[in-house]
Amino acid sequence: MSRVYVMGMLFIGAATSCDDKEDALPELKADFTASVSQITAGDEVTFTSSVEGEGDAYLWTFEGGTPASSTEANPKVTYATAGKFDVTLEVTRTADEASVTTKKEEFITVDEPLSVTAAFTADMQEIEQGQSITFTNTTTSNGSGATLEWVFEGGTPETSTDAEVTVTYAAAGTYDVMLIASEEDVVDTLSKTDFVTVSALNASFDMSAASVFKGESVTFTSTSTAGATLSWAFEGGTPATSTDSEVTVAYETVGIYDVTLVVTKNGIAVTETKVDAIEVKELQAAAFVSAKLATDGASISLTYDKELNDPSGEVAAFTVKVNGTASQVSSVSLADGDAKTLVVSLATAITAGQTISVSYTPGITAKDGAAVSALTDQSVTNSLGGGGSTDGNLVTNFDLDFETVSDISTVFTEFGGDKPTGATRAVSDAQASVGSKSVHVMVPADGNAVITTLTSSSAFTLDASKTYTFSFDVYTVSQGAEFTVRVQPLSGWAENKIWTGPAAMKIEEWNKREWDVSGADIAEGKFHIQFISKVDAACEYYLDNFIIKEK
Repeated sequence: MSRVYVMGMLFIGAATSCDDKEDALPELKADFTASVSQITAGDEVTFTSSVEGEGDAYLWTFEGGTPASSTEANPKVTYATAGKFDVTLEVTRTADEASVTTKKEEFITVDEPLSVTAAFTADMQEIEQGQSITFTNTTTSNGSGATLEWVFEGGTPETSTDAEVTVTYAAAGTYDVMLIASEEDVVDTLSKTDFVTVSALNASFDMSAASVFKGESVTFTSTSTAGATLSWAFEGGTPATSTDSEVTVAYETVGIYDVTLVVTKNGIAVTETKVDAIEVKELQAAAFVSAKLATDGASISLTYDKELNDPSGEVAAFTVKVNGTASQVSSVSLADGDAKTLVVSLATAITAGQTISVSYTPGITAKDGAAVSALTDQSVTNSLGGGGSTDGNLVTNFDLDFETVSDISTVFTEFGGDKPTGATRAVSDAQASVGSKSVHVMVPADGNAVITTLTSSSAFTLDASKTYTFSFDVYTVSQGAEFTVRVQPLSGWAENKIWTGPAAMKIEEWNKREWDVSGADIAEGKFHIQFISKVDAACEYYLDNFIIKEK
C-alpha cells in the first residue's frame, strides 16, 4: 500500500513541474521590412512587421513620412521630401506588458523627382551667308544624364545628338533652333524662334557714268559685302576683267555693254549683272553755231556748241576775206568766260558795207577730245550796216546788240500827242537772244502807242523786184498790246505795215517771228524799222536780232 502512494506522489510531482514550464511566455522580438528602401519624393512605401513572442500592439514612427506614425501592423507611408529617414517600430505584448523596439536609421532614402531642363548657348546669332555657328548644350538634369536631339532649321546638319554642334547656314533668312532633352520619361523642349539671322551676301556696284563717248572711261565702285572676293567682267571694256574694288574702264568701241560682278565669301557666290549698263557713243565734233563781227569791226567771234582747247597757235589756220580779199589775222583766243567762242582778231578793222567770210582748218580739239568742225567761206554778218553778204542774199542784220543807247533812236509818241507817261526804253543786258544785250521797252497802260524806231546805220535798201524774209526775236515779260512791225522810209512817213503780232505770245521766253514781204509792196529806197506797241494794258518786252534776207 505504502509503495503505491509513493509512486503516486512521484507522478504528481512530475506533473506539477511540467505545468510551470508550459505557462512561461516566449521572448518578444520585432522586425520589419519595406517594399522599397529608395524612392522618389512623392512615392509610397509599404512597411511589413515581423514579430515573435505574441506581441499584439504596434507603434510605428516614420521620420519624414506621412503619416508620421501608425498602429497598424503593415502601414503605407508617403514621403514628399527628399532625404534619408529613420523608421522605428515598438511592439508591446498585452499579456505581460512586455515591449521591444526596433529602429533602423536612414532606412528610407528619398530622392528628388527626376528633373531635366533643356538649355544651350551659341557663339553667334547674326552671321553672313556661308558662315557657321557652334551650339553648345547646357542642359541640366538630376539624373544620370539627358539624351539630346537638336533641330536646326535652314542649317547643315539639320539635326544632331551631339553635345556640341557646328552648323553652317548657306541661305539668307531667320531660322529657329530647337533642343529636346529627355531622360527616362521626363522630356523638356527648348525652341528659340528666329534665333539665327543670316544676312544676304550682297553684290552691287556704282558707276560714274552710264553713257560715254568712244575713248572715254567709266569708274566702277563695288558696294558689295565687305571682305568678299570680287570678280568683274566688263564687256567691251579695257580691262575686260578685274578683282579690284574700284576699277576705271576705257571704252573704245561704240556699242551697248553689260557689266557683271561676282562676289564670293564663305564659299557662297552671288552675281550682279547690269544688262546694257554702258552706252558708248560716237564722239561728235564740235559744231559751228554762229559768226559775228564785233561792234568795232576789229574782231570776229566764232561760236561752237562745245568748249574748245586753247587756240592761240591757230593764227595760220584762219583765212578771213573782206570783199573777197584776204585780211591779216593778228591773233586767236578764247572769249573771256566763254570757252565755246573763238575770238579772231584782225590787223585791219572792218567797216560798214564790207562783205566778210572766214575759212578755218582746226588744229585744236574740243575739251572732250572731239574734233572741231572746219569752216569754208563761212559768211559773217556785217552788223555795221550796208552791203550784203558774200552769198549775195543777206540784206542786213539788225542785231540790236548795242553797247550804248546812242546807237539807236527810240521815239515815243501818241500819234499827235506826247509819249505815254512812264514809258521807258534802254539797252539792257538782262535778256539777250544773240550777243549780250537787247532793247528793253516798258510801257504803262494808258491807251497810247509806243514806237521804237531803229535808224542811223541800220538803214537798208530794198529792191522792188525781189521778195524778202524778215525775222526778229521778242521776249515778252508782260503783254497787253497789239504788236506791229513797220518798214518806214528813212525820211518821211508811209503806212508800210508788214506784220502784226498776236498778243498771246509765250511769256518770259524768246519768241522768233518770221514772215515774207514782196519788195513790190514797198517803195524802193532806204528804210528803217519801227516796232509799235498800241497799249491797252501795260506791257514789257525785249527786242533782238532783226534779220532781212532775200527770199
